[in-house]
Amino acid sequence: MFDSLLDLLICPGCQGRKLKLNQTEYQQEEIWKAEILCENCSRSYPIIDGIPCMLNREQLDAQQGDVLQEWAQKVKDIDKDIVDADMDTYKHLCRKRTGSNGVSEDAERLLWEKKLFIDNQVLKEEIGDKLAAKWMVEKKNLQVRNNHVFRFLDEIDNQFEQKWILNVGPGVDEDLISRLELKGINLINLDIILEPLINLRSKSRECMCADIKSLPFDNGTFDAVFCFHVIHHAHPIEQALSEVGRVLKTNGKVFITEINPNHFVSFQGKLIPRAIKRFIRKCARKHVGTNSRIYKPSPFEEVIPRKVLMNAMIKTGFDNITRKTVVHAPQCFPDAVISIWNKMGFKFPTVFDPIAFEYMFFGKKSRAETQPQKAEVNNGQELK
Repeated sequence: MFDSLLDLLICPGCQGRKLKLNQTEYQQEEIWKAEILCENCSRSYPIIDGIPCMLNREQLDAQQGDVLQEWAQKVKDIDKDIVDADMDTYKHLCRKRTGSNGVSEDAERLLWEKKLFIDNQVLKEEIGDKLAAKWMVEKKNLQVRNNHVFRFLDEIDNQFEQKWILNVGPGVDEDLISRLELKGINLINLDIILEPLINLRSKSRECMCADIKSLPFDNGTFDAVFCFHVIHHAHPIEQALSEVGRVLKTNGKVFITEINPNHFVSFQGKLIPRAIKRFIRKCARKHVGTNSRIYKPSPFEEVIPRKVLMNAMIKTGFDNITRKTVVHAPQCFPDAVISIWNKMGFKFPTVFDPIAFEYMFFGKKSRAETQPQKAEVNNGQELK
């Protein structure tokens, strides 16, 4: 963390602006270890390996303390009995068996995100060689999405140099981050858990560990906010969108991508009996040689229909909302099929958009929050 970042921060607990650094240790010109103290409410937030952790106290304990170890032990054997269950059953039973464990819902949400990130990394190491081609398809799909995102950016505003951008939930999308940096912007990467940020921080990228539902930045800090595959993790989504709107400047831009609940594979899955889907998952695990569930959704994840997201954006003060499809083909098909599918999808959007895999909403922060109203979607298609 550089000293200049402190000028942008507020206390997420009390919204106080009087913050100071204690016990500061520098590594070259960057703050590597310190404590951020709010003089208004006396809350303190650690800086760990150059990453400020601006979470509430329960989330901080869940991030590092005994709470994490106790909770991890409790969920260790959950997968054994429900490894092949359908997604809704899996999420319901996970939540039921773990219980609240005496922590707040926001802390439990963090624990699940940490668990799923670690589990996915372990799974990639375990079966990475067998699914190497599929990981490449995933990267190519990200590039397809980013190509359309940046084409859209150039259409609406190609003057991003020296502007402040918040990238929420950067994950492992190196392509997006590198291309944003090439535009000469001031980029801050934010995630609720430390693990995905550590690699980014090792490349001297500015990172922040915080919750999108309680952002630690002052009002009107950013020119744009990117939320790619994030909002469906933070229900109620109106709270997250309100925070995004608060930290945006007037006429600041938000870019949100989400999975279409009615994409082709999801639609087909609704027609297949649960017993058959359970058998398919079991065969898939045996094929790649793992005893773990390949896709592990958090109980706090809930996909968002396009119309619901649009209405939530209007309610929380965004206007000039535009929807675009950015990826048509799911990642579970061969590379050649995905390439042809995406080309056909963008050539014939009327046919392919309803079952497209991933969509993006772009909106601008209006001068004042608006009440729910009927919105015009700028691509000329009615949301369904």
